[in-house]
Amino acid sequence: DGYEDSLSATYGAVAAAPSIPASMPTPAPAPATPAPVEQASTPPLPDGGLPAGWTMEQWKHYGQQWLEQNQP
Repeated sequence: DGYEDSLSATYGAVAAAPSIPASMPTPAPAPATPAPVEQASTPPLPDGGLPAGWTMEQWKHYGQQWLEQNQP
């Protein structure tokens, strides 16, 4: 009895939590965000193709610099 009296004294004025209906509507899923598109960072190849001794990996990283230094 002492325990229940203590609970009533402590929580008696607290309102009960609202009931939640069993069939709550399911929220619509958030729209999927598209994966980031990798920009075409590879500069265009010169007319003669890759410079002698270059790989595509090198061209991807340094090709723009080569173009700026070697194109009129």
